[in-house]
Amino acid sequence: MDSQHTYQSLIIAHRGVPEAARENTLASFDEAWNQNADGIETDVHLTRDGLIVCHHDPVISRTLFGDLEIAKASYKKAKRAFGKGIRQGEHLPLLSEVLETLPEGKRLFIEIKCGPEIIPVLKQTLEGSPAPPENIAVICFSPEVIRDWKEAVPEVKGFWLSSYLKETYLPYQANTPSGLLKKARTANADGISIEQQESLDKTLVQYLNNQGLEVHVWTVDTPQQASWYRGMGLHSITTNHPEKVREYFSRNS
Repeated sequence: MDSQHTYQSLIIAHRGVPEAARENTLASFDEAWNQNADGIETDVHLTRDGLIVCHHDPVISRTLFGDLEIAKASYKKAKRAFGKGIRQGEHLPLLSEVLETLPEGKRLFIEIKCGPEIIPVLKQTLEGSPAPPENIAVICFSPEVIRDWKEAVPEVKGFWLSSYLKETYLPYQANTPSGLLKKARTANADGISIEQQESLDKTLVQYLNNQGLEVHVWTVDTPQQASWYRGMGLHSITTNHPEKVREYFSRNS
C-alpha cells in the first residue's frame, strides 16, 4: 500500500449531538444529520428479553427504580425508566429504530458495551435492516469481542478501540506501534480507533495503513485538532460537534 495515500476523513457524531438532545436518542441522531455528519456512533447493550438498546452505561441511573441494570431488565421496563425527555425522539431507542432511520449513504458505528452474548442478536438485527453492510462498523474495546464478531459476520467491519499510550482505559493500552498491530491482528480487526492524543501522529497512521488497517480517532472536540488529524489521513474523526468541525474544514480546505 502506498504510504503516502490519504483518505477523506469522515465526521462521525459521538452519540449524536449531546449538547442538542439526550445522547444516543433518535433526536440526537437527527441533529447529527441536520449538522451534516457523515455518520453517527452509538453504544449498545442487550436487554433481558433479547433486544438491543442504545445507551452508554450498563445501568440507567437515578430512576424511580433506582439504578436499573439493562441486562436484567426488559426493554419495556428500561424504556420506562429512561423516560421520554422533553423532545420528540428522546426515548430509549432500539438499535433497529436507528437502523431504520439511517439516511442513505450515511455511516453507523456500533460500539458493543457488553460481551459477546450480543453478537447473534446484533447479526440478526443487521440482517433485517435496510442498511447496507458497507455502511456499518462494529467497534469495541475488547479485542476478543471484535474477533468473535469478525468470525460471525465477516462482511461487516470491526474496529478495535484503544487508548494507546494514554492511561484512560488501561487494559486497552498498547505501548508501541507494533503492540497496537499485534492486538489488532489478534482481533482480526479491520482497523483501530485510537483515543485522541499527541502520540497519534502521521508516522503511526502510515505504519498502520501500510499494514492494511484503517485508523480512526475519538473523541475530538476542537475544529483545529480535528483538522490536524484530518491532515494525517485518518479514516474518521469522532466528535461531539460535527457542525463546527464541518464548517472549519470548509473554510480551510
